[in-house]
Amino acid sequence: MGRMGRMGRMDDLTRAATSFSAAFHLFKVVAWTAFALLGPGVFLVMRNFVGVAVLSGISVLIALFIFRPGVFAFELRASLRAFLLLQGVVLGAYAAHRLTAAAPGWTREIESAGMALHLAPDGRLRGVELSERARVLERDPATQTWSSQGFPAGVSHALAVDEASSTLVVADARRSVLWFGAVGAAPGDAGGGAGGEAPADAFRSVATRRPPSGFVPTASGLLVTGGGQLARLASRSGHLEPLALDGTVTVACAAGSRVLVVESERVRGAGRAWESLDGAASFTPISSFRGNGSLCALAADGWAWVADGGLLTGDLAVRAPGQSFVVLDAPLSRIEAVVVRPTDGREAFVAGWGGGVFRTRDGGSSWEHLGLDGFEVGALAVDFERGRLFAATGSGVHVRPLPP
Repeated sequence: MGRMGRMGRMDDLTRAATSFSAAFHLFKVVAWTAFALLGPGVFLVMRNFVGVAVLSGISVLIALFIFRPGVFAFELRASLRAFLLLQGVVLGAYAAHRLTAAAPGWTREIESAGMALHLAPDGRLRGVELSERARVLERDPATQTWSSQGFPAGVSHALAVDEASSTLVVADARRSVLWFGAVGAAPGDAGGGAGGEAPADAFRSVATRRPPSGFVPTASGLLVTGGGQLARLASRSGHLEPLALDGTVTVACAAGSRVLVVESERVRGAGRAWESLDGAASFTPISSFRGNGSLCALAADGWAWVADGGLLTGDLAVRAPGQSFVVLDAPLSRIEAVVVRPTDGREAFVAGWGGGVFRTRDGGSSWEHLGLDGFEVGALAVDFERGRLFAATGSGVHVRPLPP
């Protein structure tokens, strides 16, 4: 009887565990399906497949802890079914969005699978595609037409122009390479097509010790971030001169000779920040900043914005001239781009995957939604002089007049 009783209790435990597992997976499927179908969630789920895997892993670990063969086998089957079902729902929602999505007030000027953007002082907008068939594209502000040139590498991460030497610089973090080319070399009609092959000598590559991830145009030249380091770039030689900072650099931004550098500390959320007023010749710690940042924007009047995309929620902090950093309620869940008006830092634009584009003109106290809700916005550029707002999405570059 004792053994029969123990077996009965174990069978009860097995039934209870499988019932809990079934309920858990049902909740997971319903919650994530609703999250995907509500709009912005589809892009967050697609961007973070790991979330589904983590939830499945938790339930598998529970089964391992109980250590019953029947429970473990049931759990593996249930996890696989739930995982496949969720991916089908997400991909179906994404396909439906791509077929039905509309962007009132916006015009798609060129088709592209995502792009890093750089707006030059003369209004020329340049971009490099974030795909294996990368092109470098350029928009002429006078004719409002695009031209393209082939690029010898794919999946680049950022681009900038050294105005002093008219050199186009593209960061390739995957290969730890910087590519250099003449601005406007061998362009062709973009037209939404594949673009031509770049001539062999159109770009030259320079290997870097650390993977480059971004550029910071300053009054004294280009700075490069990557591998936790900030370095000054000599465009003619490709040499990187590391700058001495007591921390691991995550992101940097500049306005003239003013430079802001941010370090992220993911475990405790106690990253630091530094500021330079002399073109990165020297830095002073900013004691009021304690957080994380993957994006930042700086205005000439001293306003500073720092954003962290986060997994499912974004963090946003702002500093008024002479004040301390203040944490704001972000207008969207995952921030992918931040742009600030150079002469008035109270006006800022933020955008993200699925959430669209937002603008504030009062330092973040209130936000105005400018559209592209449901689009996977990955980059922004604002031509304040000509009144144009550009957004790079997974379906192309969209443009609209800048609202008054």
